[in-house]
Amino acid sequence: MITERLSHSRSRWLFSAAASFLIVMIQLSGPGMQQLLIFNREELQAGQWYRLLSCHWVHLDWEHTGMNVIGLWLLCLIDTSAPRFWASALRCLWLSIAVGMALFVLQPTLHWYVGFSGVLHGLFVIALIDMVWQQRDRFALVVLVILMGKLVWEHYHGALSQGMLDAPVIVAAHSYGALAGLAYSVVAALTVFTFAVREKADSHKNS
Repeated sequence: MITERLSHSRSRWLFSAAASFLIVMIQLSGPGMQQLLIFNREELQAGQWYRLLSCHWVHLDWEHTGMNVIGLWLLCLIDTSAPRFWASALRCLWLSIAVGMALFVLQPTLHWYVGFSGVLHGLFVIALIDMVWQQRDRFALVVLVILMGKLVWEHYHGALSQGMLDAPVIVAAHSYGALAGLAYSVVAALTVFTFAVREKADSHKNS
């Protein structure tokens, strides 16, 4: 149950710690390094595709950094079904690339972007769906519905955190992250279902 969120899982604490460390180190690196990592449309069109991945780890300022680091640790606290470290890293890689590509292709007027919030929304969606599906966690379902409501609100009224930052919040990144998280969960569920069907069929053949 989600009420067991304070239970210790080495892998989920390790992933949140490693991701937070990377975010903070990049923030400490200064503007020179950060300019090499941000989503910059001109540089992307010139072939610097790594920016689709790296831009999510750069932040506007320490307030922006703190908001996303807190989000990471909140995810760590509630995700009672967190996978192994490398599985979490794979989720993060998929979400980073998916959100970056969506921003590049579907937001042609967007010239620059930074921040982890798009990826973070995807991580929350994956975790909450997994808890609802695997553990039948009703509170996780409530949180998932609230998160979806937040995304709908942002679509029509703008980001809830807009007043806390000096630059516009790209709410499309939140939606793309959530959709990428949903796609990940659907593929994972179909994969598990396919293996279960095959295993059942094999057991019938052998019996």
